Amino acid sequence: MTDGPNRRDFTRVTAGVDVEIISGDTTISGLVHDVSLNGIFVQCSTPLPEGSHCRVNIILQGTQAPLRVSEKGTVTRSEKAGMAIEFDEIDVDSFAHLRNLVLFNAPDAEAVEEEFDESIGIRHPHHTS
Repeated sequence: MTDGPNRRDFTRVTAGVDVEIISGDTTISGLVHDVSLNGIFVQCSTPLPEGSHCRVNIILQGTQAPLRVSEKGTVTRSEKAGMAIEFDEIDVDSFAHLRNLVLFNAPDAEAVEEEFDESIGIRHPHHTS
């Protein structure tokens, strides 16, 4: 591997929940292998090519109607087992659910909270007037 800096700003946690990836007319169902506030690795049989722009919908069960955590992202790595997607944009409600998902699955929630507090985080959608 390279000796360059680690691009991950946040702790990644394992979370075996369903996810759907939408790119154009293509919808891919998969399973979250790991996730952070900056990105996700999705296990799937038909990963998108690197550089593909997509919408990521993480499906959280456990409520009457499943919650959908929705982000826009770009595929940064594509391999036989799945694809890595870096989040480009997320709405405020989805960000809160994603944050809770990471905290719930983190081995050291306090350390993850500190990461959140010290980081600028990911970009939120811009509102234009």
